Amino acid sequence: MFVQSLTAIILVKDAIQTGTLYYCQRLPQELAEFRWVIDAKDRKITDFEKLWTTVILPVLESQSVTTPLVFSTGADYSHFRRFFYDEATADPEARQHVEWLRQLVGPRETFNGVDLRKLLEEHRAFANSQNNLGVQLVDVIGSAFFRALNGTLAQKAWARLGALLVKEAPATIHFIALSAAGRPAGVTAVEHPSAEIVRQIEAQARSMWP
Repeated sequence: MFVQSLTAIILVKDAIQTGTLYYCQRLPQELAEFRWVIDAKDRKITDFEKLWTTVILPVLESQSVTTPLVFSTGADYSHFRRFFYDEATADPEARQHVEWLRQLVGPRETFNGVDLRKLLEEHRAFANSQNNLGVQLVDVIGSAFFRALNGTLAQKAWARLGALLVKEAPATIHFIALSAAGRPAGVTAVEHPSAEIVRQIEAQARSMWP
């Protein structure tokens, strides 16, 4: 559950950062609304699903204050502006939330930035994959990528996976290594046997810049 939470935090943060930078330059209206659909594992809310509100959201919020999102100068954020907040003009409920953030990250003269609580919770649902085409497609893509790395899927079946990705530096595909030591552990993408497959997939990634 800890590993799932950690990877979910990294994934959601990266999706928000990459998505906002990509769409503000092409289809800024896409940033007016964020809909999060999570694959439900049971008919009732599981412990991991509860972590979305008890752990994942608070961690992302505290990180957003210490390491804010990167914005592209001159790009169109007019549709995304509804997710901005400013302590000076916030309503009473928002100010109460700001005080909670202040306790998490320490004293600040003023708080302003992106309201991740609104961005993540305004439209969030747990859906059964049997009834949700989007979740099914993500499952197919994830399975194809996994099988590509372990050599159980023909190249023609995964050759265009990279076209679904946005190119990032220094690497588009991120590998996460967990260690009890205070430093990264495990093999890097370059050392891994599937490194060539990763390079081929990354080569197809879309440019961040139009």
